[in-house]
Amino acid sequence: MLVTIKALVGASVKSLQSGAEIAKVAVPLIDPRNLKIMALYLESKMIKISPAILMPNDIREVGPLGIIIDDINKIVSPDEVVRLEEIVGFDFILDGIAVIDEKKRRLGTVDYYTFDPQSYFVQQLYIKPGFMQSMKVTNLIINRSQIIDIDNKKITVQVAADKASEVYGKIASDANPGGFVNPFRAQNKPSKNAED
Repeated sequence: MLVTIKALVGASVKSLQSGAEIAKVAVPLIDPRNLKIMALYLESKMIKISPAILMPNDIREVGPLGIIIDDINKIVSPDEVVRLEEIVGFDFILDGIAVIDEKKRRLGTVDYYTFDPQSYFVQQLYIKPGFMQSMKVTNLIINRSQIIDIDNKKITVQVAADKASEVYGKIASDANPGGFVNPFRAQNKPSKNAED
């Protein structure tokens, strides 16, 4: 089951040892090369480390009560995790990043996203269209398999609707040159001999 980032940001982090809230999730640290949540930045008055992060492999459970970890010692500084240096240097923020298609048409911006709680890979992007696009579409959902390229300013995606409209447009123009073809109606009418 996928989890929305809205359920994670602001969630309380609780210690299994004490049962008390230790911190709250501020923002995720995402690797733009593979869209994986590598760590979670935390906010807390109890933690003397700033900035403080929690690695996904230290999370025991994500649920309605929040995030459960073993104890406060699982919260570390980003400097303590060498493999995060490069990712922190990318300064990549997924929320609000522009999304364009392969034809350089602007689709909108990332409103929020879902991730797999087992692997922490981002699976779907929910795109908020711009003002003009919102007249046609209320929102778009982009699967990770549609992503072609990512940089700090934009995400380029392959839009399946273009291919589908080309295919269905061709079928419609062949069957009915001037109009719409109802896909639920039978194209071939039964002959009178078939009824006998």
